[in-house]
Amino acid sequence: MSFEMQGIRKSRVAQFKQLMQKHGLRAIVISGNENFQFFTNIQLSLHYWERPFALVIPADGEPFALINMVSENGVLMQVERQISWISNLSFYSEVPRMQDRTYTQGQFTRMLQEKLEAAGLDAGPIGYDSKTPHLAELQVLLPRISLIGVSAELKKLRWTKHPEEIAVLQAAATLGDWAMNKVRDNLKPGRGLQELSAHVTALVMAEAGRRYPGSNFQVLKLLTLSGPASSSTDGDGAPTGATVDANAPIVSVIVPRMNGYSVEVHRTYFCGKPNLEQKALFQTALELNESAISQAYATNRVSKIDEVVHAAALKAGHYDYLVHRAGHGIGISTHEYPEDVPVNPRSIEENEVFSLEPGLYVKGLGGFRIGDVVVAKSKPSVITSAPKSLADCVIN
Repeated sequence: MSFEMQGIRKSRVAQFKQLMQKHGLRAIVISGNENFQFFTNIQLSLHYWERPFALVIPADGEPFALINMVSENGVLMQVERQISWISNLSFYSEVPRMQDRTYTQGQFTRMLQEKLEAAGLDAGPIGYDSKTPHLAELQVLLPRISLIGVSAELKKLRWTKHPEEIAVLQAAATLGDWAMNKVRDNLKPGRGLQELSAHVTALVMAEAGRRYPGSNFQVLKLLTLSGPASSSTDGDGAPTGATVDANAPIVSVIVPRMNGYSVEVHRTYFCGKPNLEQKALFQTALELNESAISQAYATNRVSKIDEVVHAAALKAGHYDYLVHRAGHGIGISTHEYPEDVPVNPRSIEENEVFSLEPGLYVKGLGGFRIGDVVVAKSKPSVITSAPKSLADCVIN
């Protein structure tokens, strides 16, 4: 199965054109991996600090990118497969070459300067997402340009998702649910937690290969924690050799990524009969999850999501165990914008996508966390569906 993406491409171009028109910009220079992917549909594996890159999006004219030669073959294969939304690419070398000499990494600023001059972009206002050292050098070399930060505006562009993006997120979610169900099926007292995660990762990778051959599916994280270690979102720092505890809560999270878009699923399980305290904490965690979901609809206030979660935890008498926000945006980044859900007073827009994952963390006992991915419509649309009732999450 292939995913239609051309609608997203047209939407991106229109969004950037409007942003440049709003601020009177002649171009925008992108130096961040996620924003690079946002406009090009290319996922770069390199980091700017190690191998700088630049994407230049003119208000008028063809976008172009400058990339390290290490990425050349991979990027060109994406262009050939029509995955990439840009084709004007230039590559520089990490080291001087004996033949076919080209720009080297130390000449990156000069390369960018000459490309901008060739495009007629050597004067006027230029937007940027990150004020890198190369841009600071560029302003000296091209004194007629003025650099204007547009990072906050670019964050807003990533709030809402195009229907074609949501289709990719839904595919990732179905595989996340499938994997979470496999975690549940394979839980048993004494089983090694790291081995379990590796086993389920292998299973879901094979399943993704059957469903979506030729796509780019990854498991960014599959982590299962048992007992006191689960009272921390990332464990106690000593996972090697840890096993499933029959008398404690088990918290599992999976973060699958499909074609550059991430979702996450959180569930809490028990291998054996939970005691009364554990049942009460589980039921509160489930109530927090469902309360957060209930508020994730278009036109509602973003911060209302956190408000109802706090109220529910307080009413249940478990407020002291609530230590993090109810959720965050998700998409190109696992922790996507909006990142400030608890204090954001604006209205939720249709097709915003949230990971809603409030949790309770009791030191010495464990964690109780249930999380789903929700698309904001007139009513919340939950795209993850692994069973989460207490009856479903107790494994006898």
